[in-house]
Amino acid sequence: MPEQRFSKTIPRPVTEVWAAITAERQPWYFNSAFVGPRRAGEPFRYEKPDGSITYIDGILTEFVPPRRMVQEFRFTDLEDAPTTVVWEVAEEDGHAVVTLLHDFPEITATYKRTKGGWPRILDSLEAILVRGKLPLLTRVQNALLGPVIRLSSLTKKS
Repeated sequence: MPEQRFSKTIPRPVTEVWAAITAERQPWYFNSAFVGPRRAGEPFRYEKPDGSITYIDGILTEFVPPRRMVQEFRFTDLEDAPTTVVWEVAEEDGHAVVTLLHDFPEITATYKRTKGGWPRILDSLEAILVRGKLPLLTRVQNALLGPVIRLSSLTKKS
């Protein structure tokens, strides 16, 4: 099975990093809202903050604050089956180490989309926590995401 594994050391306490990963408002994660109860077995989604577009949906299969969250994960604009995303936060020398593991049954459109995306997301998480703002390129990408997803949805229906 193909997998993607990325780690990032963030010079912040584990609890602060966990709070950002599980917060409702996530400017570092495509400026999305993380919606749903934070409990194993419950559905969740990442959507545009005004609720007009759902980017990702799934089920939280494991939720162990402040260390581990496992998501059954699916992009709503792709036909791919759900995949598994594991977020782990560990402490090392007073810093948080975030490890993200994404498992796939095979190489899919989701695999191709996330291969370059996860490192940028982790960089954005670090930027917001350490510098208090996102890099300019990330802000531009976030602004373009909604129209791109909307266009993708319209072309799928045609």
